[in-house]
Amino acid sequence: MNCVLMLGCSSWPVFTGQDTNRFSASGVINPDGIFSEPPCPTSVSMKSAGRFVLTISFPDAVRTSWLPSARWGICGRIVWSCSSTQADICVDEQLVPFRGRCDFKQYIPTKPAKYGLKIWAVCDVETSYAWRLQVYTGKAGDRAEVNQGMRVALELTQGLQGNVVTCDNFFTSFALAEELLRRKLALVGTIRKNKPELPPRLLQTRGRAVFSSAFAFTLTHTLVSYVPRRGKNVLLMSTKHRTPDVSEEGKRKPVIIQDYNRCKGGVDNLDKVVGTYSYRRKTNRWPVALFHNLLDVSLYNSYVLWTAIDPSWKQQKDYKRRLYVEEVGEALVNPHILKRGRLPRSSGAADIVTSAQSGQSAAAGPALIPKSKGRRPCDFCDEKRRRVVGTCCKCGKSTCKDHILFICSLCVN
Repeated sequence: MNCVLMLGCSSWPVFTGQDTNRFSASGVINPDGIFSEPPCPTSVSMKSAGRFVLTISFPDAVRTSWLPSARWGICGRIVWSCSSTQADICVDEQLVPFRGRCDFKQYIPTKPAKYGLKIWAVCDVETSYAWRLQVYTGKAGDRAEVNQGMRVALELTQGLQGNVVTCDNFFTSFALAEELLRRKLALVGTIRKNKPELPPRLLQTRGRAVFSSAFAFTLTHTLVSYVPRRGKNVLLMSTKHRTPDVSEEGKRKPVIIQDYNRCKGGVDNLDKVVGTYSYRRKTNRWPVALFHNLLDVSLYNSYVLWTAIDPSWKQQKDYKRRLYVEEVGEALVNPHILKRGRLPRSSGAADIVTSAQSGQSAAAGPALIPKSKGRRPCDFCDEKRRRVVGTCCKCGKSTCKDHILFICSLCVN
């Protein structure tokens, strides 16, 4: 829990209704892909790691039909109030990849994972900072929920003022726009054609020219109907725009559509950046899958906060986030390495612990976690240079199997 609090999460989600079967600690704690070698053998033993895994397991409880939302409140308000570019936010769904057994597992064919756990999310458009998340656990009872999109949008935007909410046609409605205006929030989003508040003229496409736009106005709402191609009609509602502005470019898109296209991908970009450096491990337990996603989003939120506080940090690097993830991991592991009582069984991990506890500081010298050299091209190949790991013990050049000479120790001497 301390790790998550450090990484940007202000409160802890409650998960209910699942048993707590034991699972391998090495498959969850080992952060392959972030470090060249897993640092856990140097910091804690496998027995201690197993106790940690049982600590983050979720206890048995009576099944309920809902899950409290995972909220990023304190740090979210800090970054929202400190930055001047956080006016646009996006409300959409996030799909956590999961194919195990779960009553509320969803199938969304438009998502890359297709099967998983759906989470309602509201993110900043500029940075994809996750302001609030809410787990969707299926419908309550036999009847489908009425006005679910409106309820979700109002709950996710609770506590915000002065922002422009961008959402798709699942959420957008005239009632939602009015309620958001009472809360001092504007709305821009696509709207479905079956809404009763739409004027009949906006629904007609026959006889309209391609790239033409039709507008309808009230005192607080603006509707636009755009024809991108013959027989196609795109409808949007906005409480932000008050004039029928149209772009002068080739397709002559309305400004409302341009703003919507610019802001609609906030949550989708969050999925992309979280999947780039992920803590996820394969598991058949949905609480663990949600916990991994919680760590991923929290770590990315902390990265956004850190770069907002210190914009000059690693400014010349193109892979700042990977360096940030490595530094956070090492900062969390090194204190446990220094206070460890017993040496690990691995010789490499034991050397790291011994050198660290003998007085070698991570800040004064090299990092305690060794970095892997990785594969390098053979220095002796002319045409097809193979990528190899082995090097010569004398000159240190990378050599493939075709340029290795085997010799015993007696002949060397």
